[in-house]
Amino acid sequence: YSDKQKLHSPMREWNFGKSVSCSEKVKRLDVILKSLKKRGYESNIIKPRKYSISNMLKIHDKRMVKHIKSCADLKEGEAVHAHIFPYRAYGAHPKTNLRLAGYFCFDVGTQIVKHTFDAAKSSVDCALTGADLILEGKEKIVFALTRPPGHHADREIYGGYCYFNNVAIATSHMSSKGRVAIVDLDFHHGNGTQSIFYEVPNVYFISIHGDPAYNYPYCSGFKNER
Repeated sequence: YSDKQKLHSPMREWNFGKSVSCSEKVKRLDVILKSLKKRGYESNIIKPRKYSISNMLKIHDKRMVKHIKSCADLKEGEAVHAHIFPYRAYGAHPKTNLRLAGYFCFDVGTQIVKHTFDAAKSSVDCALTGADLILEGKEKIVFALTRPPGHHADREIYGGYCYFNNVAIATSHMSSKGRVAIVDLDFHHGNGTQSIFYEVPNVYFISIHGDPAYNYPYCSGFKNER
């Protein structure tokens, strides 16, 4: 776990045409940490190692990563969310310009703020640290407390409060050593993770989630997707 994950703190989001308080809050970290400490795990909590950005580029398009990293150009308190969704079939793409966020983001509820990249990179580092502790034989079970989350982020598009797909990056790191299984227990379908590994033979993905006919992300997670 790293406190850097608290740096990402968007205040508002658009939800079916209304501006509402962002539900993916820093408080989630505090609640989980408090619960872990209450159960006697405080001495087990460690800081993540620092990893090269190359690990993210094995999963994500470098243009998207560069786009999110450019959040450093924002002022404190300033936020950007997708407004225009260009027609990707033309093959054109914007240069690093946060005002054109819609090219890389699939919804209007996922904001970028000044420290989004640093927080999301730290989240990735936590996942990779957990993966390496397993691969090195130092631990059999590891819990990586990662925020922002990641399972909605696809190779070249982010959304659903997810910027980089933590579990996909960690899985890619581990899969060279053998087969990996991902069991996604979030209420919402892990569309990004599924898309990334849909045709990868040594990664098994299963998502247990609410019916997408009625729940986010609405466009994926149906029973025929096997």
